[in-house]
This record gives sequence, structure tokens and C-alpha cells, in this order.
Amino acid sequence: MISGGADSMALLCLVQAYQEAHPRKIIIHHCHHGVHAEADHWAVLVEKAARKRDWPCQVHRLNLIMGPDFEARARTARYDAVERMVGSGDVVMTAHHQDDQLETLCLRLAQGTGMIGLIGMPISRPFGLGRLARPFLDLTRTQLRHECMIRNESFIDDPSNLDVRFQRNLVRLHLLPRLFRVAPQARSELLGLRKVALAEVERMRARLQPCVPDRETVVIPMADAFDLIGWQIRFWCHAHGWYAPSSAMLDEFARQCRHADPDRQPEIRLTDEVVIKAWSGRLWWVSPTENRSDERVERIRLEPNSSKTLQLKGGTLILDPGSIGEHLTIYQGVTGRSFRLARNRPQYSLKQLAQQLGVPPWYRGLWPLIASKDIILGWGPQDAREHSLIPHPLNWQWHAEPRKSDGSAVS
Repeated sequence: MISGGADSMALLCLVQAYQEAHPRKIIIHHCHHGVHAEADHWAVLVEKAARKRDWPCQVHRLNLIMGPDFEARARTARYDAVERMVGSGDVVMTAHHQDDQLETLCLRLAQGTGMIGLIGMPISRPFGLGRLARPFLDLTRTQLRHECMIRNESFIDDPSNLDVRFQRNLVRLHLLPRLFRVAPQARSELLGLRKVALAEVERMRARLQPCVPDRETVVIPMADAFDLIGWQIRFWCHAHGWYAPSSAMLDEFARQCRHADPDRQPEIRLTDEVVIKAWSGRLWWVSPTENRSDERVERIRLEPNSSKTLQLKGGTLILDPGSIGEHLTIYQGVTGRSFRLARNRPQYSLKQLAQQLGVPPWYRGLWPLIASKDIILGWGPQDAREHSLIPHPLNWQWHAEPRKSDGSAVS
């Protein structure tokens, strides 16, 4: 990702030198934010540098507007635009350097992100289907600018880098110079703090195994130690590049988890769209506004050796009857009904069935319920059948829609 500044143009020179020794397909990505008068000129400069090297250049026009949280919105827009084009095995490089790392550590210290925030920007992390790499984290801004000069590589100086209304610029232009003046060793001390944080985070990760959530985790067993519940939330947030809630909020959530009655659902909010809930000894990722469906009842006939796909709110249901045809009814968002678990069994309310099958309360109005007459076969991914010597031939898959990942990115 090339902005046209000295850091990114130094990255372009590095990639060129590597590509000459180890031929690779290179694509230059440049993000045009649409807010600065010189933005068109910057795009032209990057395109010209790409043409000189006979590399394709993709300019992403983001059309942002200035206003609150512009830095975070711009960063999210840039990464989203590039990530959509990343294929399996691709590596996306950025020119983040040691000075960027120091600024990040100062900001996270001020924001109270805790140890997991103080690990700073990683050298590499997953990025869509590929990886994001930051090869310059051990080099300074001055070193990269010098590299451009000795290579006679043109670059631009973005005037917005002097605007102290942006937090990062305030740290760069005012806080760090004053800090280094009174404590010349502060650079090495801050970077040393990052190493301490890395060691502590890895120690907690090892304690939590195998209950460490990642970006794709929807539900995970709750840690059995009070302090580890908070760390599960921190790892969940970090996997999405979000700030974790404060330590006080995490401690209160952990306390509620350890002492809540069985029918309670302690929760902690991560964003306007996402909360983590504790239920049945597990932690669940929940989007409250998306976990309810209007009532829907669909009666279908499945022919032998055929399959049927239903597009429902919240996901896709794929039904396969095997060698025997089926008459089924699919319910979604229904209330006030009762079903049996097998023939000649008593009827149970939906709440009773959900408790027996382990269907979380917030999914009961969204997961499709699969029934044959008044016998429930399954609810979402949960199988309700009592398998006998002659197994029921129906197979199904419930594929929930991919979760949204909006929030304050930190890495």
C-alpha cells in the first residue's frame, strides 16, 4: 500500500530490489481519500512510479469526508478496499516504521488498552485471504527518508501530517519530542515495554489454551479462572483489531459470569453491533439487532436423492433427504407452538425444547426449526433426533451469514 509519502516510497524501492532478485507479481495499491486538494497529484505520482517499474497500480477512491474519528474511518476504508482484492497466499505490505510503533504505544497507554494493547503493531497478521506485513518496524522515519534521498526517489509531504487536531500528529509533533528531551532513553524504554507486554500476552495465551477465541469464533467454553475470562474478551477484540473494554468493565463481567444464576445472561458490549454473552458455561458472540426473524412457516416436499436450499434471514439452510423423500415444515421466528421429540412422546414448549437442545435464547427467533408434522428434527445446527438402529436419513446444514466486523481498529 503506497501513499506517496517518504515511508511508502522507501517501501516501493525495497520491493523493487527484492523483485529483481526474486521475481514476483507486484501490484501497487494507492488510496485516494478524496479530502485533500493535492490528492489527485499524489495519485499521479504513485501511478508514475508504478509505470516506471512496469507494475500495475490500483487507485482506490474512497470519497471520505472530514469529521469526527476521521483517522479511524480512513484507516478502516483503506484496509477494507485493499482486503477485498487479496487472494490466498497474497502478502500486502505497509510502510509502518519504528516511530509509528512508538506513537501507537503512547496512544494505547493513554487509552488504557492494557497489556494486549501494548504489544503494538505486529510485524505480520492475517489479512483477508492473505497476510499483512510491516517490514520496517525496526527502522526509523529518518532512515526511510534518507533511503528515498540516496535513491533519488520522489515523494510527497502530506500537509495534514502537521494538523494537531489528529491525535497521532499531536503525539508525534509535541508529546514525543518533549518526552525525548527530558528522557533520552524513552525510545528504548517504550520498545522494551512492548517486549514485556508480548511476554505477558503469550503467557496468558498459553494459560487459556485451547479456549482462545479468534476472528471466526462464535462460541467458546468460558475460562474457569476469574482473570482469564477478561483475557478471553481481550483476545477476541484483538483478533478483530478492536480496543477491548476497560479492565474495570472486564472484571465486573467476569464477576457476573462466575456468580450469575443459571437463567441469567451476563453480557459486555464491544460495539453498537456486538456484545459478548455468557450462557450455559460458554461465551457467545452476539449481534443483538440481527438475531430475530419475523415469523415464517414453509412447508416443503423433498424428493429422494435431491437437495433443497432455503435462503432465510441470518443464513442458508441446505436440506438433503437421502434416499427417502420427506414432507417437512420449516419454522423461523415462531412463538406459542409446541413439538414432540419423537412419536408418542409428550409435547414441549419452545422454551423447554431450547433448554434441552442447548439453543441460546438470542438465537431462538433466528435459527430455523425443522419439523416433520409435530416432531422436531432439528433447530439450526442442533440435532434433536433420538438415533435408533434405523437412523433417520435427513441431513442438513445451517450456514449463518458472516458476522460484521465494525469497530475501532487498533492494529
